[in-house]
Amino acid sequence: MPKAKTPEEWFEKLEPDMAPLATALGDLLNTEGPGLSVKLAWGFPCWAGNERIFSIIAHTDRCNLQLWSGNRLADDFPSRIEGTGKQLRHVKVG
Repeated sequence: MPKAKTPEEWFEKLEPDMAPLATALGDLLNTEGPGLSVKLAWGFPCWAGNERIFSIIAHTDRCNLQLWSGNRLADDFPSRIEGTGKQLRHVKVG
């Protein structure tokens, strides 16, 4: 299957089990971040202002809400925010 070229196409190509969850996350980001733009980055929808802020990755059993500067929040929410990258962290949703 060819890779999506737009965020809309990415959502359309999701597996039926993950589409409602990923779409709900995307709708929430669009509603709560009206000044953010969304485009594909590394094959996934990514919301940004001056820098990348969020992205959504769909897995078979959950979605990950990627937090591009999640390292700043990880200590405040250790039971929710996961990952060990230099800056990138994620929250498992689903």
